[in-house]
Amino acid sequence: MTRTTIRDIAQRAGVTIATASRALNNAHDVSAATRARVMEVARELHYTPNANAQALKGQRTSIVAFVSDLTEQPAADVMFKYFISTLANSMAKHRIDLLIHPFHSDGAASELARLLQAGRADGLILADTRPNDERVRHLCDLDLPFVTFGRTDMGLDHPYIDVDGYAGTAAATQHLIDRGHRRIMYLGVADTYTFARHRQAGFTETLYAAGVPCDPALLLVEMANEYQLRVRIRDMVSQNDGPTAIVAASDLLAISAMQAVEASGKLVGQDVAVVGFDDLPLSAFTNPPLTTVRQPFETVALMLSDLLQGLIRGEKRGLHQVLLKPELVVRMSG
Repeated sequence: MTRTTIRDIAQRAGVTIATASRALNNAHDVSAATRARVMEVARELHYTPNANAQALKGQRTSIVAFVSDLTEQPAADVMFKYFISTLANSMAKHRIDLLIHPFHSDGAASELARLLQAGRADGLILADTRPNDERVRHLCDLDLPFVTFGRTDMGLDHPYIDVDGYAGTAAATQHLIDRGHRRIMYLGVADTYTFARHRQAGFTETLYAAGVPCDPALLLVEMANEYQLRVRIRDMVSQNDGPTAIVAASDLLAISAMQAVEASGKLVGQDVAVVGFDDLPLSAFTNPPLTTVRQPFETVALMLSDLLQGLIRGEKRGLHQVLLKPELVVRMSG
């Protein structure tokens, strides 16, 4: 099928190609009647603008790039897939396509700037933010449209949407303390990421506030692989003075912990309580169902999408910083 061009529209509408082009681009020097006639013909001919041509002219591409450290995202990472699909659906409501752009530490900041300046995307959503994130600093300096899912510690006035990880793990930890647990293990991820620091701080500071000892031996972070993690947990819960409860920085870590507890011969939810973080769809169907901290992923995706579209339209960035409170969902695992 032959693609409809501006020339086709101009001929059908009885105007010059230049006038048709200006009408389609909403130029102020085209009369309302002419613009209406051109737009009607464009609809009749099912005209869609050429994205490459628009980019060359400095117009919008209807593409937003999602930038994530894919080296840290295994193929089976359900949380990553779930969030991406939620974000893509939210973008689709704006008729925006989502481009997945891998993050590479070498030259990452300038590479992302070129992505926008070359017209390959209208804006960026950055995930996996670091406490000192040069990507954020560089994009702020260039005043380019971007928003982050997560915060930094740099004190920059950059737009972000985040979920309060500190409050989430604090609620999970207090829940276990209220149930009488005093030997509580924490399963975390590398503190390279800002969210990891927030979640671990919520755990440790809640223990201190309650007068519960924080045993360094019960803080497991940056384990080499999932198998080693399960073996370590299995061995520790088997000890006489082992943990009676586990707080995990993600549902996937919590599910690994549940498997390790079962391998030790103990029962999850009875002998050892386990609490996760995320509330992925599968978490309600584990055995037993997982108590977890719910991240409002649909709200996050919608707010990221709306905020970035506003920035692309030229709206000011001030006060575009939102910290959402997560919710503790109590089920049978803890």
